[in-house]
Amino acid sequence: MSSSFIGNILKTRRKELNLSVKDVLEQLHNFGIDISDKTLYGWESGHRQPDADTFLILCNIYQISTITGIQKIPKRENDETIEKAPSDLSEEAQQVAQDYSQLDQPGKNVVRVVIQEEGKRVKAEKEKRQVPAFEPQTVRRIPLYFTPAAAGMTSPAEGQDYEMIEVGKDVPWNADFAVKIDGESMEPYIRDGSTVYVNREPLENGDVGIFYVDGNMICKQYYKDEDGNVRLLSLNRACRYADRYISAKDTDTVMMYYGRVLLPRRPMVSWA
Repeated sequence: MSSSFIGNILKTRRKELNLSVKDVLEQLHNFGIDISDKTLYGWESGHRQPDADTFLILCNIYQISTITGIQKIPKRENDETIEKAPSDLSEEAQQVAQDYSQLDQPGKNVVRVVIQEEGKRVKAEKEKRQVPAFEPQTVRRIPLYFTPAAAGMTSPAEGQDYEMIEVGKDVPWNADFAVKIDGESMEPYIRDGSTVYVNREPLENGDVGIFYVDGNMICKQYYKDEDGNVRLLSLNRACRYADRYISAKDTDTVMMYYGRVLLPRRPMVSWA
């Protein structure tokens, strides 16, 4: 599929949906993609072409439900239809788009949330790699959530279970937010009612994280075995009843990761 043909589709759909260039740039930003208006105009004019992942996100924004749906748009030259899939998209990417189109609206909403959160994580990782080699500012402001559930909100409103607090050098420089922990399941590492500091970096086995599991936000130690099975563990083994086990074959459980708790040292992994 030519760049000019893809550009014509993007430009046509944007105008059909009455989206301004600014609207599209803001929605791309929510997915962790920051581009200039010149880049978007370049895509629409055919002088440039988005990569495969960005193109899938644009399909979502422009409400193009499947890649195969694009294939049936007539060419300008001879009014023939496109029979070949875009050469820059992998089979896996095309399958993802097709699977997405078959979901009901609640399912699509979950997928969008996952994409948005993963976009934030990827963006945060890029920013962390670009941190300057000088000492960070002495005082800064981060959100303090009063429950792990509040930390799961993508855009919490003022007064809804959180407040902005000032933190100094005693708080890890890479903390993105703070959370109040309620309960004894993570003692002695995390006391009931204590405040923990969290960032959005990837988890490794043994790290403690904030997770969303089937409607509940929890703070647990993470462990994933070589078969892909996930255990979310209570550090206080007297509370082992609160552990969660998610089989790699489990397609019903919804689990999302929101952040890694910054501890002085990584606790030992144990589910005995």
